[in-house]
Amino acid sequence: FLDIRKWMEAMTAAEAAERATDEDIRQIEATLPRLRLAAAQNDRETLDEADVCFHMAIVTATHNNLMAHLVGTFGSLMWSSHGLRLAVLRAQNLETIYEEHAAVSAAIQRRAPAGARDAMLHHIEMIRSRVEGMFGQGNARVPADRIPAIRLSFLTRRGDL
Repeated sequence: FLDIRKWMEAMTAAEAAERATDEDIRQIEATLPRLRLAAAQNDRETLDEADVCFHMAIVTATHNNLMAHLVGTFGSLMWSSHGLRLAVLRAQNLETIYEEHAAVSAAIQRRAPAGARDAMLHHIEMIRSRVEGMFGQGNARVPADRIPAIRLSFLTRRGDL
């Protein structure tokens, strides 16, 4: 799960840095105050919601329809484990999570694809570290029997793959 998320989100951050319009960058930046306030108030529920908005704003900024479809397809898996995310957030310094998001946003704003990619990779690796810190080494992976069957046939029918 985190390996797929790492690949997809690092790619989206780099592409957003290359392709984002000024309005896209404003939309990404607009998610940061809510993240910062949630972190300052130790409001894990609001931070979780703002986190999803942040990552979706980055996907939108890629202007990559295939990536948007992939994220839409995997989105239910990526963001379906709300309870697990909140459990992981309980053991974390929310200000650190905000800072990781701010670093990704800043790299996109600078239009630095490698910096955006690296900041997102760092963020996802920190998530892995947090999960493994709570649940033990190797437990950052979703068991195969918990992954819903995903049909990508609609992409091949449309010729996107």
